[in-house]
Amino acid sequence: MKFKAAIIDLDMTLVDSSAAASLRQAGKWTQVYKAIGKFHLYSGVPELLQQLTDNRIRQCIVTSAFEEYCKRVLSNFQIDPEFSICYHHTKRHKPHPDPIQLALDRLDLSPSEVFSIGDKPSDIEASRTAGVSAFAALWGSIDRSRLIKLADQAFSEPRDLSDYLVSSFRLRVLDSSVSHHVLIYSDKNLARCDNLTDVFCIGYRFSDDGRDNWTEQVNQFKANKGDLSNKCEKVMIRTLRDIGSLEGTISVVPILGSGDIETIDENPISRMARAIGELDGYQYCPKLLYKKEGYRRLHKIKGADNRDAEVEGKYFSHSFDAIGLTKPNAVLLVDDIVTRGTTMNDAARAIKKSNGHLIINGIALGKAERRYQFRSELKNDRIDDYLERIPNEKAMTEQGQLAKNVVVNKLHELRSRIWLETDTQAGPRGILKARLIERYINCRVTTIEDWQDAVGIEKDIIFESHKMYLPEIIEILRELKS
Repeated sequence: MKFKAAIIDLDMTLVDSSAAASLRQAGKWTQVYKAIGKFHLYSGVPELLQQLTDNRIRQCIVTSAFEEYCKRVLSNFQIDPEFSICYHHTKRHKPHPDPIQLALDRLDLSPSEVFSIGDKPSDIEASRTAGVSAFAALWGSIDRSRLIKLADQAFSEPRDLSDYLVSSFRLRVLDSSVSHHVLIYSDKNLARCDNLTDVFCIGYRFSDDGRDNWTEQVNQFKANKGDLSNKCEKVMIRTLRDIGSLEGTISVVPILGSGDIETIDENPISRMARAIGELDGYQYCPKLLYKKEGYRRLHKIKGADNRDAEVEGKYFSHSFDAIGLTKPNAVLLVDDIVTRGTTMNDAARAIKKSNGHLIINGIALGKAERRYQFRSELKNDRIDDYLERIPNEKAMTEQGQLAKNVVVNKLHELRSRIWLETDTQAGPRGILKARLIERYINCRVTTIEDWQDAVGIEKDIIFESHKMYLPEIIEILRELKS
């Protein structure tokens, strides 16, 4: 699911206020206020708050501190929450849930739509009693072991929480350059996206006077040059696999070619959508969209308004029931290039008309841009590094398949032992969950560095107790090379 608000503790969660801890305990507030200049934000906190803002996640402060102190600290660091719940706002305080409940009332949200983050057991207990997902900020805590046991999730530093929100709840990453996840967010740059929830692009596709390696890859993909190992497709698959899926099922729907009235199986966009549909949590849905007639290629039509008029109303959609499918939790529209969002937006309009309200996201290989040398902030520089890490996946011989089966069986045996010895169970934090085992094998993991590349952002949510088994895991995986 996607959270709508965050309830955030102040001291030792956002701000390291340890310089005034003894003064606060002694009630010497005049000296406390003078000491605020010695406080500092934890590394990663500004980026975390910006990430929440960019994702339209509302933020409020719930603290056991006095209101005047809270105001001065927030002002000093230019933090501007929607509101703050302080000591005098409730008669009962954390660990009692009253402060959290008051925040929920002011937010006018249900507990399932909110998460909290705090550094003390009382923060976690108050949140969980109120029904809110409770995350522990270990970076400012002196009671780490207890927090880990109490919290729904625990994080060693703010960046870990940022990565978790991206991977588990599909929050988009921060800046408009190619990110750590090789994914940029584009709907702020799209003129037509009112029927879409979000639109994502892997990178930029520049015009002739600004070509780079990724642009060439996208152009080859668009021209249907190359085979099923096309690197664009691999980047798309690996990106979505690293990020994970929304809770529930996502129907993957390819955008139709300008002249097509239904999905063409060997169209490169259809091929890529079909590959996405094989990922956990996704299902390929080629029969949902159709057109009664095609339209001219948009790049040959002059004027944005004329291109919009050419596409508008051309898309139609079946209901999911009509094609024998259950209505999904969300739809992912897949295209090669997005310029203004006109085509995706019309497809989304048609799907909603036939199926009612749905979360409809779009994803494309490239956001169309022109003359990038005059807009130096637009770059694909990090995609090249990512391309180098994608393994050359050759067909396995029969002997190779047998070796793979032996390795998988050994890893399954080790997984059972890990669960027993660490008193953990199967779940999203396991180091040998099925999806990761397949990734280790596909990425030819034989070193710790290979493992870090293969797991990506997930390494920060894997059980710490599982990581001690890495040498054994790698030793087993090396059998594929012997």
